[in-house]
Amino acid sequence: MHIVVCWEIVNAPDRESWEVWNERLKEVIGAFQWVRPVRSVYVVTVQEDWQRLLIAHGLTRVSEQSSGMVRVLMSPTMIGGRYGGVLPKELWVELNQLTAQGQQLDHSQEQPTKDDHPVDHEDFDKESERKKSFWFIAAGGIILLVAFGALWSSMRMMGIV
Repeated sequence: MHIVVCWEIVNAPDRESWEVWNERLKEVIGAFQWVRPVRSVYVVTVQEDWQRLLIAHGLTRVSEQSSGMVRVLMSPTMIGGRYGGVLPKELWVELNQLTAQGQQLDHSQEQPTKDDHPVDHEDFDKESERKKSFWFIAAGGIILLVAFGALWSSMRMMGIV
C-alpha cells in the first residue's frame, strides 16, 4: 500500500527558512520508504491505514507550527496501480517497485509500528476522539436551538408568550 503526500511552503522569508520547514516535513516520512518523483511530491509506502494517520498527524503538526506557511495534501491509501507521466527512467523503476503491491524497495529498513511512536499515535487517537465529541455536541446543540426556536414561534403564534 502507498500514499501520495505533497506540500507547498509559501511566503518563506528566505531559502534557509524554506529548507528548515522542508526538512521538518521530510522527517515525518523519514521512517518510511519513499520516492520523490517531483519536488515536494512523495510516494510513501505504508503497511496499514494507521500509518497514514500517523503521517497525516505529523504533517499537520508541522503545518500548524508554521503559522500558515506550510500547505499539505495527502491521498487516500492505495494498493498497486500504475502512474503515468514523464520522469527519468531510474525514477520509474523506483516508483514502480515502491507501488507494487506488497513490495518494498529496501527490505533492510522495517516499517514503523504503533510501538515506535506510541505517544504520537495515542495523541492522534485522543485528538480524533476529541474532535468527534465536539462535532457531536455541536450538532446536538444546533438541533436543540432549532427545536426551541420552533417551539417558541409556535407558542408566540398561539399567544401563549
